Amino acid sequence: NAVDEDNDDLIILSEESADCSRASSPPTLSSAAGSKPNPATAPQTQSLQCSLSIETISSSYEDHKVIKPGVHWELLRVVLHHSIRSYLNKPPGTFLFALGFSRSSKSSNGWNFLTYLSSSKFDYKPPGSTDSVTLTQADFDCLAPGGLLNDAIINFYLKYLYFEQLTDVQRQATYLFNCFFYSRLAGVSPTPVVNNCRLPSANPPTANVTTGQNNASGFVGYIPDKARHANVAKWTRRVDLFCKDYIIIPINEASHWFLGLVCYPWMAGMVSYTALYRAAAFDLCQLTNEFLDVDLIKFPNDVDDKTISQEPIERRSDDPKGVAFDRWRRRRLAWLRSRGINAMPCILLFDSLPCQTRVSNLHVIRDYLQVEWDSRRSEQDGPLHFDKDTIRGFSPRVPSQSNLVDCGIYLLHYVEMFFKQPVQSYTKDYFQNEMSSWFSDDTVGQKRADIRTLLARLNERYHAEERTD
Repeated sequence: NAVDEDNDDLIILSEESADCSRASSPPTLSSAAGSKPNPATAPQTQSLQCSLSIETISSSYEDHKVIKPGVHWELLRVVLHHSIRSYLNKPPGTFLFALGFSRSSKSSNGWNFLTYLSSSKFDYKPPGSTDSVTLTQADFDCLAPGGLLNDAIINFYLKYLYFEQLTDVQRQATYLFNCFFYSRLAGVSPTPVVNNCRLPSANPPTANVTTGQNNASGFVGYIPDKARHANVAKWTRRVDLFCKDYIIIPINEASHWFLGLVCYPWMAGMVSYTALYRAAAFDLCQLTNEFLDVDLIKFPNDVDDKTISQEPIERRSDDPKGVAFDRWRRRRLAWLRSRGINAMPCILLFDSLPCQTRVSNLHVIRDYLQVEWDSRRSEQDGPLHFDKDTIRGFSPRVPSQSNLVDCGIYLLHYVEMFFKQPVQSYTKDYFQNEMSSWFSDDTVGQKRADIRTLLARLNERYHAEERTD
């Protein structure tokens, strides 16, 4: 994609995003019962119409259903774009099932999960955490083919990854928000739920005063940055986000899951983006003039990742404001660069349906970081600015879904792969070329079954622990 080096805020690296952004209108599907579908969208021999009511969907295309108000047009358009060719030659009902509208939402490959439990629910208690996630049979049903993952499954698997799969160093450097954080921050009204699956919000797209762009998140007008921050101010009262390398933010808008991931917020202002578009994938990022001496910092042989990750901000009585934090982050950046890690402060937005620009989401997250710093750290450490010149936004070209139901699965796999195969170079070239083949579709296709197997294994583990107690 051609990118304006000076003015582009969110760098979108998906060709499909560019194609979608040029679309001037949604597909013309009928909004009246008995109408014929648009020939430009589907063959006249098959009507691809559906209802939001999962219970009333027919497996035959002859009994047409209408699209009711509230369907998120952009998501429906892109799933048609991705899926229609794949399902035209399959039996009636297959296409609707691909959209996630199945007549039977109670099938979990014939396995009733609760028959393996001693009660009507399963409480996952991560080791080392006081929080737990409660799962029921309804949550487990979401893992059936064609099911939309709900909040409980997303929260469960992210907690499992965080507490049981990340290394101690990775966990120390990472903060995980749950599924409700972003909705609370952005002021997004919860989307309707039918059969334990989120459905598109009935709110039409509204203009966001901050960005001046159409926003499909359900925002109603402009919400001041400080007011948004006040909604979630207590969420971080026991954590310093600016000592973390990664902040994980699962996002659900208009029934669609995608991932926000803040990388190295403490590096804001240390790296210049001037050479970003010309640098090769593994060239170290250019430092700003104030921090050119970072590469001169040396470390003794006994220093390792764990030592650096646990190194506190050393505050001395004679330090002017901001010096202690500045000294701490210089050492941290020097360590990363000495190991060849091309770190860069950025906000990554991983979207498995790369159709909508996520500029408004970028602004919400970046504005949150600014108010969080101003309210918690500026008095002690001075000003730190979070804008497009200090922490740039990227929408990497990553593997994408071919239906409307796997967005939650892709979100979970993005997080898992981010820590299994850590990004070594935070550059446009890397995000555009290296990450497009990050993982295969087959891997994601198996993930629902893998999570079901994991739940069974965890349940057996808990029963074994109860017997030993």
